[in-house]
Order: sequence, then structure tokens, then C-alpha cells
Amino acid sequence: MKCLLVIDIQEDYVRNKRNKKRYPYDEKKLILNINKKISEYPAEMVFYITNKFWW
Repeated sequence: MKCLLVIDIQEDYVRNKRNKKRYPYDEKKLILNINKKISEYPAEMVFYITNKFWW
């Protein structure tokens, strides 16, 4: 049985005002592909790693 580990990508990497020289990808396509992959797995087999700030 396979599971999917999803690591939260911060807005620094996907927002429109990010450093595009450093992160030159199509953010809409990236998010679409990530969401498509997530939808291929049962919800109980998807594990999210997020970075939560305390403030």
C-alpha cells in the first residue's frame, strides 16, 4: 500500500512576486499538478507536512 507525503510549499516559492530567477517555473501549472497527484490517493493515505509559525 502506497502513501503520499506532501510537503507544504510556502508562498515564497509559488506566489506571483517570488524571485523568478531563482524559481522560474509556472506556479499555476505546478499547483495544478500537485493537486492532481493528491487527488489520485485516498485521503487517509495523504500525509501533509506544514510549517506553522507560533505568532
